[in-house]
Amino acid sequence: MIKNLVVWFKDVDKGDIPLVVVKGRIWCEMIQAGFPVPNGFIVQQCILSVILKKIIGRKIRHLINATTFDDTKSLNNAYKAYQKNYHARKSF
Repeated sequence: MIKNLVVWFKDVDKGDIPLVVVKGRIWCEMIQAGFPVPNGFIVQQCILSVILKKIIGRKIRHLINATTFDDTKSLNNAYKAYQKNYHARKSF
């Protein structure tokens, strides 16, 4: 079981697979299958989620601060930008 937030590919076993991101999971499975994979590391998925939430939150705060709420065009632009960020976030 993973005890660190960052682990080497070779140290991940099948029980850890749900904890790592998809690309890392693929590399680890290839190593377990005996393929020659370069050495590398994985950051646990929960840490990436926290980082992405902070980045998206920062973008949304900036968007709110840059919006003129009594200007329809500014509100529409802010809404479109929010939709773009929200849809990007849903993929994670």
